Amino acid sequence: MSDAKSTTDHEKIRRWAEERGGKPAAVKGTGSGNDPGVLRIDFPGYSGDESLVQITWKEFFDKFERERLAFLYQEEIADGGDSRFSKLLNRESDEPESAKRSDVNAFELLKQDHKKVAGLLEQLSDTTERALKTRDELFTRLNAELDLHARIEEQILYPALKEVEETRDIANEAVEEHRIVKRLLKELDIAQKGTEKWTAKLTVLKESVEHHVEEEEGEMFKKAQKALSNEQIDELGNRLAEAKKTLAAAQTAK
Repeated sequence: MSDAKSTTDHEKIRRWAEERGGKPAAVKGTGSGNDPGVLRIDFPGYSGDESLVQITWKEFFDKFERERLAFLYQEEIADGGDSRFSKLLNRESDEPESAKRSDVNAFELLKQDHKKVAGLLEQLSDTTERALKTRDELFTRLNAELDLHARIEEQILYPALKEVEETRDIANEAVEEHRIVKRLLKELDIAQKGTEKWTAKLTVLKESVEHHVEEEEGEMFKKAQKALSNEQIDELGNRLAEAKKTLAAAQTAK
């Protein structure tokens, strides 16, 4: 694997991204007015329309300069292929924001999310068709938690795991499982919650989420822990925690 490099050269950044099919983007729901939001490079087959919105290179670099950012990137992965690894740094310190705080283990953070979602699903499963207000409140919380969890995985975790041969297939499978869960959530959201049909569909959602969690914790995380260094896992954790904080604030502001 080649060493990471840092640059503030707009043309170099644009060339590196476009050679890999990347386009300037921002995280949906994080911008306002003339601020496009949290900057990202969107690559084909990665997070896409589910979590990012495309912006122009002018918008990207205007924000890049306002925030005094630098671009950390890598040319190649271990087998000599093009790497898509990149991150935005604080230009003054030339270090990621994660270096200014304690490291977060990526998989422990995601396991905590899994436990929270499991608790909400259990509470919902214990409700009856008569408990409409309780169902509505619990489902709203569940929907928000699953949306937040899916977005940080699709923006940060899965793209990183697709770079590694040992975890590429299971990361692609996880994206498809997310689509199933999102479809079920949409159907539950618009359906009448005081019916047996809603209860039955909730059971399907619960089983789908449990299967997904079992595959992540039982296979994906274990493979990733073997393939990635402790430093890479901590960096993923820091990025996941940062994205979660940003997106949660955007949810609250709605």
